[in-house]
Amino acid sequence: SAPDDVTVDLSDRISQAVPVEHVLPNADGPDVTIFGRRGRIVAVDPVYGNIETDMVVADLYDLGLQPGDKLRLLCGQEARPAVWGTTYADVGAGEFVVFLTADGTLRVAMNGGQAARRLNSHVGESLEITIWIDIREPGPDIESERPRRKK
Repeated sequence: SAPDDVTVDLSDRISQAVPVEHVLPNADGPDVTIFGRRGRIVAVDPVYGNIETDMVVADLYDLGLQPGDKLRLLCGQEARPAVWGTTYADVGAGEFVVFLTADGTLRVAMNGGQAARRLNSHVGESLEITIWIDIREPGPDIESERPRRKK
């Protein structure tokens, strides 16, 4: 008879991703360098919009990330926060989650939405996952841009 539980070790799966780094401007101090991995989108679920990548769990561990950590997704010009989770319920509605699939690769999904549509992504495009750092990027002073009411 077959065992009830089968454990498969996917930790030795070979990564296809390449290391990347970006320098982000920081309004509150010196510029910040973030590190990540760039992989490829290998499939998009036509019904749910989940993104299947060629990246593996070792890519996240190599960045010093742990399950539950916040990370940054970058596809084309679209950058979004995400969480390294184990299920869609690890994030709120409309938020991104990255998790390990049964075949050992990383999936990007959106709780209650279509990740591929939100990231405007397609098969063959590159997708980056980087560490998340909370910074305030320089930009116009929002208060000064608001029209003032006449008194």
